[in-house]
Parts: sequence; structure tokens; C-alpha cells
Amino acid sequence: MLCLILQDGQDCSHCLSEVNKSATLSGMEETIISSSNLNDSQQDAIVSCIGLSECQHQSTVKLIWGPPGTGKTKMIGLLLFSLLKLKCRTLTCAPTNIAVLEVTSRLLRLVTDSHEDDTYGLGDIILFGNGKRMKISENDDLEDIFLGHRVKVLEYCFSPSNGWKHTVDSLINLLEDPENQYRRYLENMEKKNEEGEREDQEDEMLEIEEINNKKEKDEVVNDQNKKGRNRVLLQALKDDMKKEKQKQKQKVFSHQENLTKCEEKEYKDGKVNKEDILSFEEFVKEWFKFLSAKLDILIAGLYTHLPTSIISLEVVKSMTRAVDSLSCLKPLLYSVSVGDEGLKQVLNDFENEGSSAGQFSRLSFMRNYCIQTLNSLPREFEVPNFFDNRAARYFCLGNACLVFCTASSSAKLHTEGVTPIKLLVIDEAAQLKECESTIPLQLSGLRHAILIGDERQLPAMVQSKVIKFIFLATHLLGYS
Repeated sequence: MLCLILQDGQDCSHCLSEVNKSATLSGMEETIISSSNLNDSQQDAIVSCIGLSECQHQSTVKLIWGPPGTGKTKMIGLLLFSLLKLKCRTLTCAPTNIAVLEVTSRLLRLVTDSHEDDTYGLGDIILFGNGKRMKISENDDLEDIFLGHRVKVLEYCFSPSNGWKHTVDSLINLLEDPENQYRRYLENMEKKNEEGEREDQEDEMLEIEEINNKKEKDEVVNDQNKKGRNRVLLQALKDDMKKEKQKQKQKVFSHQENLTKCEEKEYKDGKVNKEDILSFEEFVKEWFKFLSAKLDILIAGLYTHLPTSIISLEVVKSMTRAVDSLSCLKPLLYSVSVGDEGLKQVLNDFENEGSSAGQFSRLSFMRNYCIQTLNSLPREFEVPNFFDNRAARYFCLGNACLVFCTASSSAKLHTEGVTPIKLLVIDEAAQLKECESTIPLQLSGLRHAILIGDERQLPAMVQSKVIKFIFLATHLLGYS
């Protein structure tokens, strides 16, 4: 499978040049190798494997062997970290979920320790497989790179109704023209009142229809006493329906209590209470608080889960500046208490006189700065339609630099349109069945494979207490 040679049959200069090998080592020496206390053997293994990322003249298989305690696990973490820095698209496999999680966790610790920009760059790393068996929900760090979780977060970020673009535009509209936004808010409340009245009428008609249908069925009974009993039963049925409907409304109310006051309002008999409608000043402050908090969450989702090829560090810094500017505006906005008309004047840059003039001036300046910063943020990213779950998964798998999974799960990477894997790393290779190893080795575009392990290493751990007891007993008795 891995015996492809270029047509000219010539060795590439990179593989033969000691100068290139030295350059590779010096490029990683300051940031990775020298700070990790590697011995000469470990350094040679890493440099030799890193050199494969530049080799184009033939496909090769390398073996990294070492008995327990010789630093194979440490070495593989540093090797993958180096390949991540070099943007070499690499698939890392292992025989079991436990082995995959071990090597993934080791790499994540290295990435987290080196990151200055929070979780930016984790979009270049992806782990996929059975989330329940891997117990992803119990590990927040692994959840950030798990395929299923990543797709859900990006679906939310790119939702047209309440995602990134909608939230940024809503904030700009609120700061630029708060009066128009408040007018739309009042129209919304009035519309909800009308819908509530219509729902009440429809419910009443349905109840009457059900009662009439019931009456028609009971009219076959001519006995007057039975008719009286039926009327009682119908009334009881109507009362039960009202109680059930009230229970459903209470469930809706309890759910709405967990939502922000800006997004949803509590209903009573299908109508919005007048006392629940916000004043202009309350609306501006509450809606700004909600949108700025939501924007902070969306920004974290974007720079954590998008690969660095899609979202640059400069864009992330611009997003951070926008969040910082909103944080500065918030206390200034909440410190102003001048009533509806007074706040309208401040937000419309009218000149104010008096002891609060300086405060109003700072608020007006920061508001304009926030609008300018938000307008500079990108609205679109080169991503597929995230309402197509399949396309979203392909996007995440196809753009990640490092991919982690079991050898058998790598069959899901045999799809058209996915960026080819250049390098394959198999940890605990001695415990992998030969038939399983052929699954990742057949990936289209694969040029090099690195097998890491020890053929004398103990097999998988036995968790059965009965088997352990039998093994211990036979061992003590001297049986082979």
C-alpha cells in the first residue's frame, strides 16, 4: 500500500540533506524540544518523523520501538505538537478508545500550556468516535475538540435567526437607532397580545366542537335522565380540559422563567401583562446586556471550533476588542438614569449641560467606538450550510490538522472531497490487528505511516475479577 515512488525515481533532497534535518531541529528546538528534556534518541525520532512532512519522493513506513518507561508516550505527544505547528495534516489512531483518549489528552495538555490566546487553534484538532464510550461529557477539554459537540456549537453560531451575524447586526441596530428597535419591540408585544386572543378563541371553538360531537353521539339515548347525566359528564370533561390546559400553560411559564426578560415574556391567559412591558430605558439596558453576553459566547464558539485556516488570529483579536469595548460601555450605560427622554438625547449625541455632561460625553464616545468596532467584524465565513449535519461534519473533519480516532473508526474518513491525510501515526501498534491496520492505511493521499509500540508489551488490561483470580492462582501454583 505504501510503496508509491515518483516517476523520476530520484530521492528528494530533503531526505538526504543533513542541513535540512538540522534546520528542522533548530526550528522546533526553542519552542518544543529543548524545553522538554528529551534525550538524543527521542530527539532523533521526532526530527526523523518531522522530516516526513517535507518528503515527496516516496511513501515510507517508520517504526518507533521502545520498552516500557523509555518515553514513547511523551515523544508521541511532542511529535504531534510539532506536526500541528507545521500544519501537517495527520491522522492518529490506536486500537482502543482508552489509548486514543490518552494520546489526545497528552497533546491537549501541551497545546493548552502553550496557548496565549485561550482556546484559539483548537479548531485544528478533532476527535471523533462513540461519545458515550469515550465519556466525553465528563471531560470539558475533550468536549471542545469532539466532533459531535463541535457541529452543535457551529450550528448555533451560524444560525440565521439567532447566530453570529444576527447578533452583531442586532447590537449595531440597538446602538445606532434604539428608538426604532424599541418601537419594533412594542409592536411585537402588541402582536403577541393579538395572537393570544386568537388562540383563546380557537381553543374555545375546539372545546365547543368536541362537546357538540360528544352530544351527537349521546343523542341516540332518549332517556331524559341519561341526557342529564351526559350533560354533567360533558361539563366535567370541559373542566378537565381547562385544568389540563392550565397545567400546560404553567409548564410554559416555568420554562420561560429561565429565559431572559428581553427574549420572552410571561403570558397570562395568552396575553402580555402591561406591567411586564419594559420602558425605553429598561429596554435599552436589558437588551444590550443580553446581546453583549450572547456575543461573548458566540465569539468563544467561533474561535474555539473554527480551524485557523478559516478564522485568522487578527480576526480573533478584533472580536476580543469588540467584547472589551462593550464591557466598557456597559457600566457607563447603567450609570445613566435620566428617564426615557434623557437617555434618548444621550444616545442621539445631543449636547448635555450640567454636572453629568462629562459622563454623558464618555457614554456617547464609547457608544460610537463600539459601533465602529462591531462594523469592522466579518459577517460571513467560508463555511457550508450548517443546517446540513452531514456537510458540517465533513467540513470539520476535512479542515482539521490533527484527527484522532480508533483504527476502525477511520473508515469514516474514506469520503470524497475531504482534504487528504498526509501522515498516519498509530500508537500501540503492536496491539492492533493486521486487518484493522489496513483501514487507515488505505486512505487516499496518505504518503507516510509511523508505527509506535512494543511487540513485547502486555496485552489489553483484563477487568474481570474472576479471570484475574484464575490468572493469579495459576501463576502462584507454577502453571504456565
